[in-house]
Amino acid sequence: MKTMVEKEEIIEDASAVVLAGGESSRFGRDKATTPLLERSFAERVIEVVSPLFRKTFIGVRKRPHPLERLTTHPFIEDCMEPKGPIAGIYTALKTMDTPWLFAIACDMPLVRRELIRYLAERRGDNHCVIPVARGRIQPLCAFYNRDALLEPMKEHIQGGERNLKDFIRLKHITACCVKEEELSAVDPELATFIDIDTAQEMAVVEKILREGA
Repeated sequence: MKTMVEKEEIIEDASAVVLAGGESSRFGRDKATTPLLERSFAERVIEVVSPLFRKTFIGVRKRPHPLERLTTHPFIEDCMEPKGPIAGIYTALKTMDTPWLFAIACDMPLVRRELIRYLAERRGDNHCVIPVARGRIQPLCAFYNRDALLEPMKEHIQGGERNLKDFIRLKHITACCVKEEELSAVDPELATFIDIDTAQEMAVVEKILREGA
């Protein structure tokens, strides 16, 4: 039985960042460290994502962060204001030494490795690869090219903008938007994109995890 991702399956030209700095205002508590069947949201995402990359960072708004007690992966603190997802992605692009970055939110504990690999295959000459699922683009489960996006993203943030979706829609950004029907081929239920903002939604995810186990 295969117990880990084989060496040749690593996405060699990319690093990953798990974004764990969200305010979780709708959920009412920090999602990153909230237990989900004995392991936190973030731990579950890290467990799926990290074997695919040589280096996985944890992006947070401010350090120290309580998640640092739960993982040995390196932490990076948002280096620009206003802090948030776009600042976290910019910080990771600036920190890493690979051409590509895979960014994912910590509240996506059902993310599928097969989906990540499919997105990686769609990169080509694009500046970013963004899934489109459940009726909207999903920029917090996406690939970003460092050379193409580092400076434009910096200028976008310094201009007072913080909306990641607005950045992706800029005319000079070449985004490959992967349609839902394509994603369904590797993640039939689109479980990767299940939102967890309420106790009821968390119960649904727990049920899926139990049944999967």
